Amino acid sequence: MVTGAISGAARRLAVSAPGVSRLVKHAEKSLGVRFLQRKSGRFFPTPEAENIFERINAVYKKVDDLNFILSRIGRGDLWELRIGSVPSISQSMTPRAIELVRRRYPEPRVDINILKIEEAIEYLLLGKGECVAMSCPRTSNISSSACATK
Repeated sequence: MVTGAISGAARRLAVSAPGVSRLVKHAEKSLGVRFLQRKSGRFFPTPEAENIFERINAVYKKVDDLNFILSRIGRGDLWELRIGSVPSISQSMTPRAIELVRRRYPEPRVDINILKIEEAIEYLLLGKGECVAMSCPRTSNISSSACATK
């Protein structure tokens, strides 16, 4: 399919053209599907062969995508730290905390989201982020555990 000819396939696979022809005939017989049709002395793929070829290419693309993602994970490229911060400390304490984290773990991308204090617990519970930076007075109605990371 890629080379457009049995001889081209044979050259690409570094085998003989009769070997490729035998393999195609064997595959057609085994599967009960014709892959090639002859027109004007040349072979052309059947619609069934083109359909199969498209599906095989889709599988190869997914395998390539998976290999790409796995290599990025291996390098730590996909690690992302999502931090929520209330506005009152987002310009002072949160950047300093992120700087300390980056000294120890320089690889992850950091995504900072500014949240209303009412959104902080939901941010963690719904898995929107890994931690929330906020101040919590001990006397408030918000428990100190809400100020901790998940």
